[in-house]
Amino acid sequence: MASLLCACTLLLLVYVPILANFIPSINHIAPLSSVINISVPVFNANEHIASLEKTIASMEETIESHICEIRRLQMQVVRFSRDYTAMRDFASYADGARIYKSLTSPSYQLPGHSSRKRRGYSYLHPCEPSIALKPDMRCWSFAGSLGHIGITLSEPTVVTHVTIDHIPKDVSQVMDISSAPRTINVWGLVHLKYLAAHGGPRYLLDGTIVQPAPPAILEQIPAKYSLVYVGQAKYDLHANESIQLFPLRHVGQQQQPKISVVLLHILDNWGVEHFTCIYRVRVHGMSGT
Repeated sequence: MASLLCACTLLLLVYVPILANFIPSINHIAPLSSVINISVPVFNANEHIASLEKTIASMEETIESHICEIRRLQMQVVRFSRDYTAMRDFASYADGARIYKSLTSPSYQLPGHSSRKRRGYSYLHPCEPSIALKPDMRCWSFAGSLGHIGITLSEPTVVTHVTIDHIPKDVSQVMDISSAPRTINVWGLVHLKYLAAHGGPRYLLDGTIVQPAPPAILEQIPAKYSLVYVGQAKYDLHANESIQLFPLRHVGQQQQPKISVVLLHILDNWGVEHFTCIYRVRVHGMSGT
């Protein structure tokens, strides 16, 4: 036992000095902060709250601005759809008027961007011509600036006025308002028996030089009817009102024919090359015998 104790003491005396050379002094150990550079930001709650309050205030101003714009547009829509004429509309779809399809130009196919098809184009489904007989903010459009729309009236009528609606300037955001029709000749289909009984041709043109109806239209008229000139409307894009009422030339003349079908022949528009928009057409007159 004594010999074992002596051996252990000897080993300690030999190896401890050697190990000391490999173990650095505690004084030479670098602090942790110098080995790992950690920067901890100081959170300032007051500054963060102030920034959030500023953002909220800005958003409230934006929302209020949008609300005001929405209210303004809503008022314009109500104003647009309101009937200022105080005259019965014989071209009202709700009252029984319908589109005379064979006397109506094909609807224009509007290029769309919601999807992509062959050659990078798609097409939106166009509005039917009957949209022009309803108080709707959409429009019926036909290709180019020359076209026509035929309307079977709710009942035979001595036509005295037409009203043409277009979208107001401050509501139009997407469609160019210069797609509005400009010069419109109004024709009527009158039964030949009526013309024979009332002198016939004296209802034609009433001294006004107008562009005659195109042969393609005349070919579509049933044999028992004659196409009679009623008058002309010239829509003014720069007028204060977007809903414009037009008295026709024969108003006040005696023995005017009753018309069952009205044909609006649009001769030009206000500048758009590819299409013309008809938002609403109203036909006014006297239905009494």
